Amino acid sequence: MSRIKLLYIVWFGCVVALVMVSRDNGTEVATFFGIAETREIVVNAEKAVEVRKIHVVPGQLINTGQLLVALDRPELTHRINEISNQIDKLKAQQLVNAADIQARINELEAQQKATVADLRNKIAQLDNKQQINKGLTANLRSIQQNDDTTAQKGIKSPLQVQAESLEKELELGTHLTQLKIKTLKETLNSSKTAGSIQRKGLEEELSLLHAEKKDLLKHSPITGVIGSVNFKQGERVSPFDPILTVHSRSPAYVEGYIHENVYSRISVKDKVRVVSMANKSATTIGEVVGVGARIVEYPLRLRKRPDIQMWGREVQILIPPENRFLLGEKLIITPVELRDRPTGFRIPDALSINRKPSQGETSEGKGP
Repeated sequence: MSRIKLLYIVWFGCVVALVMVSRDNGTEVATFFGIAETREIVVNAEKAVEVRKIHVVPGQLINTGQLLVALDRPELTHRINEISNQIDKLKAQQLVNAADIQARINELEAQQKATVADLRNKIAQLDNKQQINKGLTANLRSIQQNDDTTAQKGIKSPLQVQAESLEKELELGTHLTQLKIKTLKETLNSSKTAGSIQRKGLEEELSLLHAEKKDLLKHSPITGVIGSVNFKQGERVSPFDPILTVHSRSPAYVEGYIHENVYSRISVKDKVRVVSMANKSATTIGEVVGVGARIVEYPLRLRKRPDIQMWGREVQILIPPENRFLLGEKLIITPVELRDRPTGFRIPDALSINRKPSQGETSEGKGP
């Protein structure tokens, strides 16, 4: 009887153990390996340039905005000088043309004033003579009757005819002079407009050329380290040839490979714990930003046995810039399971968590 009870106990223990193993297998997380990679920026030029001066050396620490290299394009400098001279000549020509036209306008206005004054003086003299003649003939009855008869018939005296002729000459001369002045003013305005349009086009081109020249001074967009310098002072560089490279001081992302048997357990936006294989205290939380669309061969360095081929999917993981990893360091990557997160746990958008693994937390992980 006791042997039967013992047998039942053994069987019960086996069932419990089987259930626990199945549960552990069902909640097992997919651990894989990766390499710490850096952000690399290539400094180049869109057109052929000449290296005027290099201000950095390979391995030098640099800050954001620091001058890296000064380039030169002789044809650009020549074109800038040429357009600047054209603008100066155009301005001078505009001033000369405007002064010439304005002088002609002033001359016509002066002539008009003199002509008007002369004609009005002559008309006034004729009016004065006519008044004197009327005064002299006022007491002569025969002449007075003759003048009245002449007025009734609409016949004008020679002085009146001469005065009216001068009035018409004054009106016509004033009208013609005003037309000439108006034409000159329109010419002056159109000349200014045409010159302004031409000068504006040249100034816009000059502004673009100055922007291109300013771009020949290459500054660092990040705080980092100079990787390689491929040219020396005085050498010519073809368009888009790498002049030098800049790396971030610490790794910016992790290039991982997850085995083809468990790749479905990782997807974009998943949070993962990244741990250094050499220094278990160096750890951070990253976010999966890319998963390969095909199965590829593992890099030799990430294989457990270099002589055996392995296959899986590439996984790109973004990590915070404030990390303690070395460039090219081998890392262990483990998905952050919900059951591993404390209550209220939230991974910031900046992914700036940097903590040590808690006691009993797996840091070794599985091999690929």
